[in-house]
Amino acid sequence: MIRILAIAATATLLGGCLPDNDNPLIVVDGEGSASADPDQFSVRVQVKKSGENPSAALEGVSSTLKEIDAKLSSLEGLESVSIATYGAGVSPVYDQECAERARYNATNCPEVGSAGEAALIIKGTPAEAAGAVLSFLSELGATSIDFAGYSIAEESPLAEEADAAAMRDATLRAQRLARAAGIKLGPIDRVQYGEGFRPYDRYERDYSKSRDLLRQEQREMVTAYSPEVDLQLTPAPIEMRSKVTVAFRIAATQDAH
Repeated sequence: MIRILAIAATATLLGGCLPDNDNPLIVVDGEGSASADPDQFSVRVQVKKSGENPSAALEGVSSTLKEIDAKLSSLEGLESVSIATYGAGVSPVYDQECAERARYNATNCPEVGSAGEAALIIKGTPAEAAGAVLSFLSELGATSIDFAGYSIAEESPLAEEADAAAMRDATLRAQRLARAAGIKLGPIDRVQYGEGFRPYDRYERDYSKSRDLLRQEQREMVTAYSPEVDLQLTPAPIEMRSKVTVAFRIAATQDAH
């Protein structure tokens, strides 16, 4: 969408976000994107074990977690790994026939054991190692494994590239519009990256993002492990899109000659 508006009309459209200015403006929208190959992957894992009592069930879970923690970092092709537990618990197991009859209220049924579980999120590099990790986790006793996707550890350069592409697109649109109108395009007055208009020369983008704080350990590779099943997953490029609204000043008539 392309708009040519005098400053009064622009300010009205944007609810007074633009300060008073005698110079007319050309306001254009630009879009851009950038892509890059992912460098890390994420996997959600559940470990469930049953036992005669809560202690036995939790002991089974603990044993599997220790094996994952001890062996996963030594997997061939895995450069780094971080493991975090985001859920754990133990619950009673009721007599199955009684529980089926009770349907929604099995708490009055006899307890026949306990079930323990833990939920993990595992991140690792490189992205190409995801298939081997999924396969190896199943061998280590994980009950369920959910591939959560690929990502880029440092997104700021990609975001900057997408923003730059959006700015180039907006500039080209404004230039075409200025030529068609027989006017000369002046400097940038305001830029909006979804946060509201602000002076261009004071614009700074905050790339800080909340990130999961994961315990990460680099272990010395003593014994290298490889999965029995060679599961190959192909990472797809990560694309980041950016939209920008730019207000260009229109050069004064005497400056156009």
